[in-house]
Formats: sequence, structure tokens, C-alpha cells
Amino acid sequence: MNIFNRYTINIILCLLTLATSRVCGQQRMQYTTQVLQGYMQNPALAGIENFHDIRLIYNKQWTGFDGAPTAKGIGFSTQVGDDTNSTTVSKTLPLIGRLNPANQNNTNKKTVSNKVKIGYGGTLISEGNGTININEFVLMGAAHFSLKKGKLSTGIGLGLTQHQINPNNIKLINSYDLTFSKQELNIILPTIQLGAMYYTDEFFIGFGTKQLVKTKFSYDLLNPDKRSELVAHSNLTAGLRLKAGSDYTFTPSLILRRVRNAPSTADINVISDYKDFVRLGFMYRTNGDLAGILGIIVNHKYSVQYAYDISNSRLRKLYSNTHNLVLSIRLSKKEFANTVPVNYW
Repeated sequence: MNIFNRYTINIILCLLTLATSRVCGQQRMQYTTQVLQGYMQNPALAGIENFHDIRLIYNKQWTGFDGAPTAKGIGFSTQVGDDTNSTTVSKTLPLIGRLNPANQNNTNKKTVSNKVKIGYGGTLISEGNGTININEFVLMGAAHFSLKKGKLSTGIGLGLTQHQINPNNIKLINSYDLTFSKQELNIILPTIQLGAMYYTDEFFIGFGTKQLVKTKFSYDLLNPDKRSELVAHSNLTAGLRLKAGSDYTFTPSLILRRVRNAPSTADINVISDYKDFVRLGFMYRTNGDLAGILGIIVNHKYSVQYAYDISNSRLRKLYSNTHNLVLSIRLSKKEFANTVPVNYW
């Protein structure tokens, strides 16, 4: 009766992906920490700050299942050149939070430049469960424009996506089932990402899309005419920043995700920051999932941000919940240069 104790989640995923009927709208992993990943989810945010930004992400979904989906990745982002107008921060500057240092009293006041700033970066992300794996490498560039009110950032990412299938990890009730080929599959395809973000001190709104190259390919080596299709993954983000005194900020935000032939979802996030030191947050997803977020920032440079998802699926009795981790390092370009985010929060 308890079939889930005999066969891992790999069977569920492979049945969905490798069925004899045509499969459309292959959906990538959703991240509770997407709002914290910045340029790793939207190329428009590459080089948005005038410091080197290194991020590592780890996502463990549905813990308790052997072969449950995981994602891990690393990203790098920076701005071309040194902005001589950027605010400097002394070693004795108190924790100032996710606020523009220019708003601090007598703190090396920032001079706004109208020049276009250029940013660049790259990401390497691997998603999968040991049987079906997707590895993606993207190089990205972005342009950041200072407008009369607010700023506009646009970006593009170009790269390669590798799709792998290891049928040896598939456990079948009938080992002679010809639906599944025993031959390993390895496909490398081009990928394009686009993004844009408009933001002020009070709000932001942005759009990002991945996998713009529409590509059809066959996972079924026995029936190559039955093809799967990679489709675009798009998301719209918007949020407000509300101040509570000089130390606290509250950022409610919304993420709308759209994938053709797959259910659309929305995340409602509320994140509270105390200076540039502690972060607490809450997420509600329209499928009923909930998540809590905790972040700690050390010396304005090193941060650990963790999210724990509580699933509302009917299968929740068969597995535990999801863990999301984001590690980041902010490296200044010169001594005492600012490593507190001032352009996007």
C-alpha cells in the first residue's frame, strides 16, 4: 500500500518528464529566497552596487525523500570602474541598515551622478535530483540609468543550459518497461535572460524572464518524434519600502511567476530590516505554502540568510519541508569604500 516507501520521488518526476505523450512547459525550481538573490534571478541587477558581490545559494526541497530536488549555485556581480562619487564609510560608522548613507547626518554626502553605470557578472546554477539535472552557466551585463526621479536598470544574460538524464537512477516496477530508455542523455542548449528594474527610495518594480530560446528536444530515445519543449519563465516583482524611525525598514513585496502550460504562482513577502544587521521575513505562496526568513549581516560584508518552507501539499506527510540558504560576501574596491547597498534594497 505504501508505494512511496518503495519508490523514490524520482519516479514521480520522471513519469512527468518522460511520459510517452508530449510534454510542454518544463518548470524550473521555485526559490523562496528569490527576493534575496538579486542578479542571480534578474540580470538587470548585475553590478547595481559599486562593490564586488559574491553569492552562493543552496536549496533542498522536500527533505525526507531519497533523491529529492536540490539546487546550488554561485554568482558574481560588480560595476565597471570605481565610482568616485560613491559614499565612503569609516570603520567607526554605526550600523546604518538598508538606508542610503546619504541620508545619514553629516556622513560624507553622496553626489548623484547622471552617468550611465555598467555592471556585469555571471552565475552557475545546478538543479536536479540525480536523475534529471539542469546545469546553467550565464554571463550577464546591465546598464543603470539615473533618471530625474529614481533609477532604471536593464540587463541581459547569455549562456548555456545542460540537460542530463541518468536512467540508472530510475526504479521501475517493471524493469522491462520500454517507456524508459536505459541510455543516458546529455543535451546542451543556448539560453537567454532579460530583465529590467525601476526603483526609487520608496518602491521598486521589475520584470525578468529566463529561457527565452524556444527549443524542442526529445527525452524519449525510442520515440524521438515525441518532443519536450523549453519555454520562457517570467516573473514580475514589485514592492514598497516603509521606514519606522531611522533603524527599521519594512519591505512588503509581490512576485508573480508565469510559465506556459504550468500553474502560475505568486509569493507575498514581508521583510523587516534592523539596520544592516538583522533581517526577519515571512512569505506566503498562493498554493498555500508558508515560509519564514532569517538573515544576519556581519560587518556590512558577510551575510547568511535562511528560509524554511512549510508545504501545504497533500504529500506533506511523506516528506519534510524545504530549506533555502543564501550566503553573500561584499568586497569593497578600495579601502574604506562603502559595502552597504544604496541603489537597490
